[in-house]
Amino acid sequence: MLLEDLKKRELPQLTVFNDGTQCTPESWPKRREELLTLLQENIYGYTPAPPKKVTGKVIKKTPPHAFAGKAIHETVEVSFDTPYGDFSFPLQVIVPVNVPKPPVFLHIAFRPDIPDKYTPAEELIDNGFALA
Repeated sequence: MLLEDLKKRELPQLTVFNDGTQCTPESWPKRREELLTLLQENIYGYTPAPPKKVTGKVIKKTPPHAFAGKAIHETVEVSFDTPYGDFSFPLQVIVPVNVPKPPVFLHIAFRPDIPDKYTPAEELIDNGFALA
């Protein structure tokens, strides 16, 4: 029953080009582009051009002893232009002190208070990572 349901959906075959030829490992980059185009045209839309200018401004700093003195915690307002006007959003950044250029985990959450019980901020900074 499951196989029949899949056939009814008429999904594209991943390893067959739009013209019906078989994809090989060597030709995968071309097929990948075809699949990305299908997704853009039919599901997700196109990625807009990058903005001309992106700026960040610190709008809030926590006391210097954030996370028992192990991190700097700031809220940064990120601003950029779009075809429909300027746009900005707050981004919380938690950076361990004494770690030059730490790798950053980007945590996308639609909750106003970060970190919260769902965000392993202390574990990340204790291991030398930053969190945004």
